[in-house]
Amino acid sequence: MVKKILAGCLALLLISVVAVLLRTLTLSPEPAAVVEAFDVRVHQDQVIGRLSQAIQFKTVSQVLPAKDGNPPRTLVDAEVFSSFHGFLEQSFPAVHERLERIVLNEFSLLYRWQGSEPQKPPILLTAHQDVVPYSLPDLEAWEHPPFSGALEDGFVWGRGTLDDKSSMIAILEAVEGLLEQGWQPSRTVYLAFGHDEEVGGTGAAAIADYLHENSIRPELVLDEGGFVMRSMIPGVSQPVGLIGIAEKGYLSVELQTEGKVGHSSMPPPQTAASIISAAVVNLERHPPAKRLDGATLRLFETVSPHMSFGKRAVFANLWLFEPLVLSILESKESTNATIRSTQAVTMLNSGHKDNVLPATATAVVNYRLLPDDSVDDILEHIRNTINDERVAITVYPYHSEASQVSDTENALYQAMVGAGLGVFREQDMIMAPYLTIGATDARHYQEVTKNQYRFLPIPLDREDLSRIHGPNERIAVEDYLRMIRFYVTFLKSSDAVNSP
Repeated sequence: MVKKILAGCLALLLISVVAVLLRTLTLSPEPAAVVEAFDVRVHQDQVIGRLSQAIQFKTVSQVLPAKDGNPPRTLVDAEVFSSFHGFLEQSFPAVHERLERIVLNEFSLLYRWQGSEPQKPPILLTAHQDVVPYSLPDLEAWEHPPFSGALEDGFVWGRGTLDDKSSMIAILEAVEGLLEQGWQPSRTVYLAFGHDEEVGGTGAAAIADYLHENSIRPELVLDEGGFVMRSMIPGVSQPVGLIGIAEKGYLSVELQTEGKVGHSSMPPPQTAASIISAAVVNLERHPPAKRLDGATLRLFETVSPHMSFGKRAVFANLWLFEPLVLSILESKESTNATIRSTQAVTMLNSGHKDNVLPATATAVVNYRLLPDDSVDDILEHIRNTINDERVAITVYPYHSEASQVSDTENALYQAMVGAGLGVFREQDMIMAPYLTIGATDARHYQEVTKNQYRFLPIPLDREDLSRIHGPNERIAVEDYLRMIRFYVTFLKSSDAVNSP
């Protein structure tokens, strides 16, 4: 009997080993048609000069805190945005002569480039005009002033070079160049440039409402999001162009409890502070469940054929190794955020004196929701985990569901992938879908299109990520010129795609 059991176990092990090897050896990259990169005739010094000038406009959006009983409010400088719009009209005359322009929510811009075949569904390219302010304590760390637009060492420096004014200006350069060449799209193209993405995106929401009210349903929306990342994915030596096919939702809750007031020399078993502390500890000990699916699974399915044999074997056989993969991803903050709805305790408040029992205690917890984790799901998780009727849970006014996961099989997505591969041909790049962790304006367009993608064709290393919203934001001149080439190539290749 023992010999039969051992023989059965050995046979099962052998079958498993053979299955692992077969799946590993047959794992191959997904086929993708490379699109030959197109160029438009541009004068490099003039193009770079226009980007430099655009960076010098301090199109900052920020939220002023609540004061004197008034709610928080968004602040933008009307004079600066108006001047910036004047600069755009002067810099891109063909765009402003040939395209219809609509101004929404005071400063957000929507351009319409009429196609010759109106029966084709339109596409929409979007970016945002606004930038975040710089931090005064970090000012000395800037090699060039934040709004200088300095051209030094082969880079253009300043706020917006990465996030995301450069994309807006590159789109306009691409369209201006195509207009000057006499090219007209067959499908209508919309260009959407919100003015307050950094503080919630009411401008993009107004543009989306306009499209919805006028029954305009783009077949594709392309926004900022992933970059071309170098040396970021373990086991993959090639740069990976990350296309966000989904983004996380947003939720903040306040936990609040009341306690017995009095002198600290005669305390109750638990004070308000300890009740809230226990609630926070319970939440951190029991975070939302982790899982490998959706956009994150699609990322690893795409890049794993390019990994070394050992790592390829792991991802080719998730039926066996998924728990190991989840454990590894969970061990780092950056990858943990791709496999679960994250929670972060961001504010704690209780008491006013060391020897007085606090009357109240509060904590604020911020969540970023995976697709398929609804706000209601997370609230139920919070209630069940805390399991204390003394703790009241209040939802912050602004919250959003995670986006849907966009399709990666449609022809327009493939045209975008092909354009990226063509423009970055010399770098042997991989294009792959992924989950966007932060928020973008793309989320506002879910009511008008099922396909929202998030990709900026800018190569970055890991250390460059700290430049986004940090000191020394910059873009290489050659990378900016390549970005213009990408938008030209994508516009032309997407135009050749027939309607579904």
